[in-house]
Amino acid sequence: MKKSLSLESNDRRIRLGSILLSWVIIWFAAFSLPKSFFDTPLSHYRVNANWEDEIMYVHSAKSFKKYGLKTGYFGVNEKTAPLAISHFGVHGPFFPIVMGATSKIFSPRDSEIHAPILNLVWLSLGILVFLCLAQLNLGKSLLFAALLLTYWPIHLFVASGGQEPWHLSLGFALAGLLVWLWREEQQKLPKTLFVITLIFLFSLTRVSWALLLLVPICLTKNTKIFSLKFVFGVLISAALILVSIFISRTVSAPFPKEVTGFQFFKLLYGEQSILVFLGTFFQNLKSFLNPIPAMHSPFEMLQLMYRLQVVGLITFGAIVAFRSSKRGQAKEPGPPRDFIFHFYNLGSILFFLLLTYFVGYLQDYRVLSGALVLSICVLLARPGRIGVWVLGSIVLLNLACTPFFLTSYRLI
Repeated sequence: MKKSLSLESNDRRIRLGSILLSWVIIWFAAFSLPKSFFDTPLSHYRVNANWEDEIMYVHSAKSFKKYGLKTGYFGVNEKTAPLAISHFGVHGPFFPIVMGATSKIFSPRDSEIHAPILNLVWLSLGILVFLCLAQLNLGKSLLFAALLLTYWPIHLFVASGGQEPWHLSLGFALAGLLVWLWREEQQKLPKTLFVITLIFLFSLTRVSWALLLLVPICLTKNTKIFSLKFVFGVLISAALILVSIFISRTVSAPFPKEVTGFQFFKLLYGEQSILVFLGTFFQNLKSFLNPIPAMHSPFEMLQLMYRLQVVGLITFGAIVAFRSSKRGQAKEPGPPRDFIFHFYNLGSILFFLLLTYFVGYLQDYRVLSGALVLSICVLLARPGRIGVWVLGSIVLLNLACTPFFLTSYRLI
C-alpha cells in the first residue's frame, strides 16, 4: 500500500514538473526571441500589415470584444454570410469569437487584443490537458520538453494574431483526449460522446478538424474494418462532417470567385468541375514534393523538413498497421489502431489540402502543423519505445533545422 502511494506521488511530481517545464519553455521563448532579434519586447506587438488574415482576425476579434455580434461587416466585395446575424468574413465567426471572448476574460477593461498573450494561454492549456491525461514517465516528459523547444511552428507564430497557435493548442489537447479515451480496455460511451462533441466544436474554427470525427467512433479496439459497427460509425461521422461544413458555410461570407485557393466550397456547390480540382491536386502534389525551392529559401527548407515528417509518419503508420494486422497483433504493447490513426489523421488532411488549398509559402505548413503535433503526441504517449525513437528522431531533425528557423524568424 505504501509503495503504491509512493509511486502515485512520484507520478504526480513528474507530471507537475513536466507541466511547469513546458510552460517555462514556451513563455520564455516567446518573450526572449523578439527581444533578442529585434530588441523589442513582446508587449510591443503590432499586427503584421503584410498579412491580411492577421489583420482580419484581430480586427474582427476586437470588434466582437467591444460590440458582441453587432459589429460591422467583414466580408469581401460586400458579400455577407447567408446567416444574417453573422457579420464575419470568409473564415467564419468562431475563431474571432474565441479570440475576443478570451481577451475579454483576461483584459476586460482594455479594448485591444493582445494576441501573443492569448496564444500563450491557449498553448499552456492545451499542453496542460495533454500532460494530465497522457501520464508520461520522466524520460518521455523530458522528450516532450525537447519537442516544445524545437518545434519551430510554435515559436514562429506565437507572436502573431493568426490561427496557428490556437490549432496547435487543439492538437495538444486532442492528443491527450484520445490517449485518455483509448486507455481503457472497453471504450465507454459517455467518454466517446464527450470527445466527439469537442472535436465537432473544434471543427467550427477550422473545418479540417471535422475529419477526426471518424476516429473516436470507428477506431475502437474491438471494431473491425468493414464490420457493421464500422460502417455505421463511418455514416455517423460523415453526417457530422457535413453538418460542420454546412454550419461553416452558413455563418461565413463567401470567398471571391477569383480566389483560386479555398476551393472546397466551390466543389461542394458545383461551382467548378471535378476535373479542375484534379488538376489542382496534381499541381499541388508536385509543389509539395518539389525540393528545389528549399535550396533558395531558409523558410522553404523549414517547410520541407516538416513535409518530410508528415510523409514519414503517414508511411510509418501505414506500414506498422499493415504488418500488425498480418501478424494478428502489434509487436509493441497496445492495439495498432494508433498507427492507423497516424495514417488517417495526416493522410486525410494532406489529401484534402492538395485537392482544395494552396501548397507553398505559409499555406500547407500552417494547416498541417496542428495535425502533426497531434500525431507526434499520441505516438509519444503510446506504451513501448516506438514513440520514443520516432520523437527522438524528430527532435534531432528539428535541431538540424535551427539555422533555417533563426533566419526565417528574422524575415517573417
